[in-house]
Amino acid sequence: MNTARLIAWLVLAWVGALAAHTETVLPSVAATFETGTGPSPVNGAARPSGFPALGGEFAGELHFRSGELAVNGPFHVELAVRREADDASESVVAKLSFRAAELPLPELELSDLQIEAEIEWPRNVARLRVAEFNALGGRVALRPFEINLGNAEAISVGVTAELRGLALDQLARFVPEAVREASGRVSGEVRLSWSEAGGLQVGSGALLIEPDAHAQLRLTAMPGFLTQRTTPRFFWLPARLGRVARWLSLENPAYDTLAEIEEGAQPLHVEALHVALYPDGPEGPRSAAVSLLARPLSGAVVKELRFDINVSGPLDQVLRIGASDAIRLNFGGGH
Repeated sequence: MNTARLIAWLVLAWVGALAAHTETVLPSVAATFETGTGPSPVNGAARPSGFPALGGEFAGELHFRSGELAVNGPFHVELAVRREADDASESVVAKLSFRAAELPLPELELSDLQIEAEIEWPRNVARLRVAEFNALGGRVALRPFEINLGNAEAISVGVTAELRGLALDQLARFVPEAVREASGRVSGEVRLSWSEAGGLQVGSGALLIEPDAHAQLRLTAMPGFLTQRTTPRFFWLPARLGRVARWLSLENPAYDTLAEIEEGAQPLHVEALHVALYPDGPEGPRSAAVSLLARPLSGAVVKELRFDINVSGPLDQVLRIGASDAIRLNFGGGH
């Protein structure tokens, strides 16, 4: 028996012994030990094999708790010896699948967690095939990736997360400084990386509004956010003329509507939303750029508003609305 078969046999024997004493953690075990002379069952049904091999599988219920984090769900592990056709080398492959109905995290609730992965020895490689979960009213899926386990002290992971149909109302609660309430959905992707030294880092990415989601939002009350860039009346004569200048001035028909929007009294219908993430800043200390095209639900004067907003500072720590990209207002035909 070579090293790969010995490792697999020892793992199966250990699992069988553990299951005998830990019914709640591993309530069921099914394993198979196959040799060159014929299959021999170990705690389960035998499987035929065309060449000397060893395989096994076991399943159970995982109950994990660490502090406030608790995960419960069924898992299944399958062990097999993989033979490479080119060099006749063998390796042990452990395939893992896990399901969890919910995974509560601080300020975030995950549900319907699905994971499928495999680990290969002695190549010391882990491959994540499937990792999906519900979050923020939508679905998050990690694209398949591979981890080199050869140097345990220098393990790093880079992966792209696909974001599908995230609910704006759930995202809005993370930015109460800007948005009071919202509806609709966004989809996109974001690059994530992890290392023991740097922890979890958010990379580049983009989010787009789903066109059929009928998105709306209402701003948090920010007096002057819009009206400071305009005036209640348009004066044609110098102010030193006093009453004459006022009598000949014209009322700004959009001022009241803008005031209602900045006070959060009037909701906006979102025509387009684009969020670009720049963790290192594309041209300086900027971590995200938000472009929002919206129109007031009531009122025919203000036809369209376009917000170009900078988010400054570390993406996972600070949100600050900046005015370096001016807000542009479209009053019918002019700006």
